[in-house]
Amino acid sequence: MRKVLLVKLASLGDVLATSPFPMLIKKHHTNLSLHHLVMEHCRVVTEHNPWLDKQIVIEFMPSGNRWVDLARAAKLVFRLRAEKYDTAFVFHRNLFFQVVCWLGGIREIYGFSSRLNPFYKKHMTYRFDVNRTEQECDLLRMGGLDIPNVESLEFHPAASELSDEIAQKLPDQFIACNPGGGNPHAPADNRMWPIEKYAALINASSLPFVILGHGAADAERVNELTKMVDSARMVSLVNNTSFSDTALVLQRATLYVGNDSSLMFLAAAMGISTVGLYGPTQSVAANPVGKKQYAIIGNAECAPCYNPYDGVSGKMYACTNNICMQDIDVEVVLNRINTLIKECGAENK
Repeated sequence: MRKVLLVKLASLGDVLATSPFPMLIKKHHTNLSLHHLVMEHCRVVTEHNPWLDKQIVIEFMPSGNRWVDLARAAKLVFRLRAEKYDTAFVFHRNLFFQVVCWLGGIREIYGFSSRLNPFYKKHMTYRFDVNRTEQECDLLRMGGLDIPNVESLEFHPAASELSDEIAQKLPDQFIACNPGGGNPHAPADNRMWPIEKYAALINASSLPFVILGHGAADAERVNELTKMVDSARMVSLVNNTSFSDTALVLQRATLYVGNDSSLMFLAAAMGISTVGLYGPTQSVAANPVGKKQYAIIGNAECAPCYNPYDGVSGKMYACTNNICMQDIDVEVVLNRINTLIKECGAENK
């Protein structure tokens, strides 16, 4: 039996972008054992996926301590050697994990091109003009896994129903939103739409908003919102839901609107329409794959400026004035969500 390792470590949104692959691979390649290498803080994305045979979970890297990272890498190499994988697909542009897979005894390694690619059997250049999930699908095909095109993302919650405590807080119809975002690897400040524009959108919307998110930064954004929004127009669940609970809340929503962040991908995975607000990141590559996943783009001359090869030293992170996000007009977003609300109403009749 061929043994295959999918290497997608983080962040939550990036792991969700690969979420259709376990099902597509196992449906079309039944005589195959499929494992997923993922960091601890993102394990929830595939933890309950019935199509995966095993998760290989590692601690956060880089930790900020090179000796700790070296010890963790050595431990991982021994774990990979013990598993005896035939093939690895590295969904990162990263030399380090090429080396780790090679030292782990894997001789068929496929991935996206980094600046150096000595250990890949084949690799392909990551493009900004093609959806990233579609590119990852092409990478799997390059490695001999013939699978159909991806139609949508997917997520398998830990439970099938929300608790009564959370469910009772939800309006009958609502728009879900996370005005924040970010991850432990990189801040997301320059990907955020101004909070006062979110407030104007919520106050003008025909449906109330349910605000989702986690962490101190998201809580701070909500505190700002509450000062500008009629309390009847908004319910905050920030820091009050698990990732699985958040998915079930999203499943009940009419639609989702927000910055380029993980909850937009989770919303798409739960089968609802999304309206993504984009400035520094490339909307074609970054938007969730699937029908009714829409992007609104800021029209600044300098945008998009994000380049994954530059890391946190790139232009997006150095920018001190995200005019691309400030350029997105409230009326444009409002018109889009009103159109989607009407479409959802027609579908529900």
